[in-house]
Amino acid sequence: MIDKVLRRDFVFARMSFLADNLERMVNEGGVEIAPSATGVNRDDYDQAIEAITEARQQAPEEHLVRQAPAENRRDTVPERLDETAFLSRDAMTSLVQSALEQYYEEKRQDLIRRRDAAGAVADIPPVTDTTLLVDGEERDSFDLLGQFEITDPGWVNSLIAMGWRRSRRRHDFNEEPASPVTIEDDARLVLVADWGTGIPRAQRVGSEMTRVLEEGRAEGLQQHVVHLGDVYYSGWQREYEKRLLPYWPVRAGEEDVTSWACNGNHDMYSGGHAYYDYLLADRRFALQQASSFFSLENRHWQILGLDTAWDDHGLKDPQASWVEGKLRGSPNRKTMLLSHHQPFSAYEQGGEKLEAKLAGALSTSRIDSWFWGHEHRCVLYKPYRGVTFGRCVGHGGVPVYVDEGPLPEPAMRQIRDYFDAGMEHWALFGFAVLDFHGPMVNARYIDEWGRTRLEETIA
Repeated sequence: MIDKVLRRDFVFARMSFLADNLERMVNEGGVEIAPSATGVNRDDYDQAIEAITEARQQAPEEHLVRQAPAENRRDTVPERLDETAFLSRDAMTSLVQSALEQYYEEKRQDLIRRRDAAGAVADIPPVTDTTLLVDGEERDSFDLLGQFEITDPGWVNSLIAMGWRRSRRRHDFNEEPASPVTIEDDARLVLVADWGTGIPRAQRVGSEMTRVLEEGRAEGLQQHVVHLGDVYYSGWQREYEKRLLPYWPVRAGEEDVTSWACNGNHDMYSGGHAYYDYLLADRRFALQQASSFFSLENRHWQILGLDTAWDDHGLKDPQASWVEGKLRGSPNRKTMLLSHHQPFSAYEQGGEKLEAKLAGALSTSRIDSWFWGHEHRCVLYKPYRGVTFGRCVGHGGVPVYVDEGPLPEPAMRQIRDYFDAGMEHWALFGFAVLDFHGPMVNARYIDEWGRTRLEETIA
């Protein structure tokens, strides 16, 4: 990821330029349309203009405007998160970021530089190690319209229009779940969410997951790894190629560990085409059978992976009836759900649509555990709304400032470890390791440096 493309003001300035340029080109009949190559037509350009205009008018996103405290510092204001690590929940904004980054990487490689890190905590950038240069000099300011101006806006706008077309013409939803996979009663499940940024700290999380798998191999454990969704910015194939698969802890050709991937909202911002046709087509994900919902089962547990993104923060049919059928068909098994979106939260709105879809299943009080991502933090919840062990593990790879202040209800515990970089307190990334032992599950929450921050028993 390029630092400037992670700055809200930088992105919005270019959105304004691109929208104005695109509208002028369309009005003057200067848009080159190549349906055979891109499938983009005049209507797609018109709708792209409208979507960019709407995106530019949106207020800053609440979850990205938090500031780190300026404790004991005078005359200094800490940087806003969305001017450091801007990963929007708006589809068009994310598509613009994808197109901008592709433009700089393919058309203006002369501007890109990568910082080298020695490996110590202080030497590894909290966000990204890739920057843009101006006249051979690194600049921190985002207000560099002249030097960073897009010299080929038509090329960028064609990418944006193509992405917007794909987002509106989503990949067909596969209504058939993957065939159930039987796992051992003593098995290991590694969970990571919102990991697909590819930045150095996310890569380090991948290395720590690999280390955990190597330990499991030495112990003779059967192991399974699940990504709970989101490859940034908008789920283009090149983003899976650059940010997820190269660092996935299961290497190509390794068949002793299975791989699984839930669908996330960023995966769907370009229509989910690369998620279904590229990621799930990788041989490591073969057992998922190109379906976005799946099940792993043993004598004591059924682990049900859900797609809460095809219908954003909802549950596309027939998943709700599938879950209810699983509960009826396995009255003696405990049930664990996996998803990208949260059923409830101590920090954000949302979850009502998902909760309504699963009202029948939740009313049974048999959802013993539910792990999700989406919010970029690690929170353990009290028993709440029919879920006994609700756990958010969305801290896999998106840089955020650590939460401070009282712990909101219904949260029970939150991992708030951080490291300092200037004034900012950056929350540590991490992942979860679930070791199943019959009806009991030992859960460890491990940070990006391989340290166990919290351990609990789920029963």
